[in-house]
Amino acid sequence: TATLTDAGVEDLRIEGKHSRRIDVGNGKGEAPLSGVIITYNLLAEGLDPDAWVIELGTNDVGSYSGADEYGSLIDLITAMIPGKPLVWVNTYRKQYLADTVLFNTVLAERLEARGNAAIADWFSIASAPDQTVLRSDDLHPNDNGHLALSLLVLQALQQL
Repeated sequence: TATLTDAGVEDLRIEGKHSRRIDVGNGKGEAPLSGVIITYNLLAEGLDPDAWVIELGTNDVGSYSGADEYGSLIDLITAMIPGKPLVWVNTYRKQYLADTVLFNTVLAERLEARGNAAIADWFSIASAPDQTVLRSDDLHPNDNGHLALSLLVLQALQQL
């Protein structure tokens, strides 16, 4: 939040929840609402931001069988916010590295076709051999990772 507000972002709303997936999750028990439901709810309450920042996919990587299924997931979100400037943070999940690369490739293709979009390249930062941005679980960002992630989002927003 501080990185973005210090850079001049005047109005910022974060709807983050651990374990959120793109199209799975009804909010019952420990499961969070899916990204699709959250986006729908935000639109239904009249949210109309200058730009959207999406960070979904990490919890979906490894749960689908290929590019078409990942593409369909990405399309669910992008179809809800057509034409709006969009930054999507790509993903890094060492446990499912091949699927991570596939998801990120499909994401890049879909966003290029959509236009008015940029990728915040978390994968390149988190997968670097000398990285110091992840907790010991090799998945979640540590304090350095939170700062790096916010700077990536800011750089991507500036590309739009």
